[in-house]
Amino acid sequence: MIGWIWNGVLITADVIIVAIHPCILTLLCVLFTIMIMTAILSVVLPSGNFEQKFENDLQDETEKQKNKANYGSYVIREINEKKYCFELYDKQNKLLVRSYNCYKSIEDVKEAISITRRNGEIAEVEDRTVNWIKEANHPKYEMYKEKGLYYFKLSIDNKTLLFRSEAYETVQNCKKQLSKSMASVKSLEIYISVEKLSANDAKQYKNMKPISFGDEEPEEIEQIEEIKKEQTKQKRKKVEKHKKIEQPIQPVQNEPVVEELKVDDSAVVINTAEKKTLWQSYSELSKEQKGFFDGLRKAAQEKEGSREFESSSQLSYVIFRDKLMRIQIRRNTVEAIFMLMDSSFKQLQNDKDIKIKETKTVVKIENEAYYALAIETLNKKYDLLLEQKAERDNKRKTERLEKSRQKRLEKKGKN
Repeated sequence: MIGWIWNGVLITADVIIVAIHPCILTLLCVLFTIMIMTAILSVVLPSGNFEQKFENDLQDETEKQKNKANYGSYVIREINEKKYCFELYDKQNKLLVRSYNCYKSIEDVKEAISITRRNGEIAEVEDRTVNWIKEANHPKYEMYKEKGLYYFKLSIDNKTLLFRSEAYETVQNCKKQLSKSMASVKSLEIYISVEKLSANDAKQYKNMKPISFGDEEPEEIEQIEEIKKEQTKQKRKKVEKHKKIEQPIQPVQNEPVVEELKVDDSAVVINTAEKKTLWQSYSELSKEQKGFFDGLRKAAQEKEGSREFESSSQLSYVIFRDKLMRIQIRRNTVEAIFMLMDSSFKQLQNDKDIKIKETKTVVKIENEAYYALAIETLNKKYDLLLEQKAERDNKRKTERLEKSRQKRLEKKGKN
């Protein structure tokens, strides 16, 4: 707008100059050329909003790089032959924690780091150093006191421990180191160190069997093959024993010829393929299916009183010792499993105090509609379990009151 005003001022000045002195025609041509170029450039050049957007994008990219640098890094160290562990460092390259288990190969350590990162991002903190303990669902960071010293650890369930911290004399230092570990556990940087773990640090892994996420040992497969070959030899001996020594009888005309039984001497092929674990199947899911899995898991964990139990093939959720939901992966698709009861049997069970077997219902989450159905079923199942618990509590309360009344009547009768 200011440019056009300026152009108008120049045109007015030119007209005045021509009226006063008509000999400066050359100067006017130059001025008109400048005005035309100014108008063209004002259209071609980018506006201030575009420049501002470009600066914002550049600033966002710089912010992302800073956030990435704020995380720590994982370092894989060799303990000895076929034994490895990983360490977690903060952004100042200071050691935070070391893995609780040792692993058989570099690939196994990387898988363990992936498990640590995935569970560490969603884990809550359970502080057991205070009088009023608020229990958290697994996976969780647990801070506790042992023999006058403070520790923290990250665990997936009651049996699987990912790492445990060093001992701290004060609870403040323990909390500070825990906060750093929670921030650094999200790191994507993994380095392989050329230096072996020191002998003093390697003591904790001395009598520990390394974990492997791969297939079985070749020696075990060879032993199975030898057993199968021996069984084949024994079968062949039995067939040869039952063969007749006499000359074979000539076949009758128009009668089909029966060929002699032949034993296959080839080696026995053994299918040693194992089923994939839950997290191996999870890593092969599409982005949409991973979103369904994480959403179901979060919805189940947020239910008050819900406890998570992980097995090799599925996640189970229990509330009040009743089954809430199970999550499994089959053929690259997430499935939610519920134990539901037909509505026609519910009243019958409550009236006659008999148990009706619930039916397993599997919701195969193929799209958003099935995902919404699974979430709705989860909420209904949770409400049903709350009602059943309230009914059991009322029944027990009534029974206690009845027993107390009977005792009072007995005492009155004796008096």
